[in-house]
Amino acid sequence: SRVIPGFLEAWPDLQVELLLTDRRVDLIREGIDVALRIGSMPDSQMYARKLATCRHVVCAAPSYLKRCPPPLTPSELVDHACIIDTNQARSWWFQGASGVQREEVTGRYRVNSAHAVRDMALSGFGIAYMPTFVAGPCIQRGAMRPILKAYQKLSLPLHALFPERRFLSARVRTIVNAMQDSFHAPTPWDAFMSDGA
Repeated sequence: SRVIPGFLEAWPDLQVELLLTDRRVDLIREGIDVALRIGSMPDSQMYARKLATCRHVVCAAPSYLKRCPPPLTPSELVDHACIIDTNQARSWWFQGASGVQREEVTGRYRVNSAHAVRDMALSGFGIAYMPTFVAGPCIQRGAMRPILKAYQKLSLPLHALFPERRFLSARVRTIVNAMQDSFHAPTPWDAFMSDGA
C-alpha cells in the first residue's frame, strides 16, 4: 500500500479500492485489476509478474525467550508453544546442513492471519513462523528476536497477478511497474537479515 499515495497523486482522476484478504479471488468475476499473491501461480488465464521473494522467519518476543530458552534445532519446537497460521501448512519447513526437514508443530492458538500471529507472538505467547514482511519491522526494533538462524526457512515468490489482456491499461501497467520498483532487492522488511540478526 505504500506505492498508492504517489500513484493517486500522479493520476488524480483514479480511484483505488484496496481489498485485503487471504482468500483466492476471481479477478475477472470480481472486477479486480491487480492482485498480489504469494506462492506458485497455477491459473494459466492470468498474467503474473514477479515482484519480490517472500522469505519467512521463526521468531519470538524477548519475554517468551526469557521464560523458555529458544530451541537450538527445529525438532525442539515440539517443546514450545507454537502460534499457527492456518493459511500455511502445519509443518514448518527448514533447510540445514543435513538437508530439508519439515517439523509438524502444535499450539493452543491457531489463526488465519499472519498479522494476528505476529500480534500473539509480540504478546509473548509463543514462537511464530511468519513472512519477513510481517515480522521484519518488529525484529528491527527489538520487539521480537529471530531464532533457529542456522536454518534456512521457506521462500516463495510474490507476484502481481492480472487478467491476461492484449492491451493492458496504462494505469494497471504503471502501478505494477511502481510496485516492482518499490520491491527491489533487498526488500526493506528484510533489512534485519543483513544486520546479522
